[in-house]
Amino acid sequence: MSQMRAQRVGEQMKKEMSDILMREVKDPRVQFVTVTGVDVTGDLQQATVYVTVLGEDEEKDATLKALKKAKVYSFRNRQTNSTAKDTRN
Repeated sequence: MSQMRAQRVGEQMKKEMSDILMREVKDPRVQFVTVTGVDVTGDLQQATVYVTVLGEDEEKDATLKALKKAKVYSFRNRQTNSTAKDTRN
């Protein structure tokens, strides 16, 4: 049962993160970002957010730096723990 709840919470977080990126993050480097998934632990204490970024490598790097900077603002205001990972190969 907790796995189903974690999945539902993850889906809601995905929607919320997309909304935050579109409406609250004012950094011009954060463009063309799509939240592709959210993994939430069974106890709902931590989440890993997966994103894709369109653009050249320099633009992607700048966007990831801006997201890490925005993470502090967004998650402090929402009282949530998160992990940011660069999953490019």
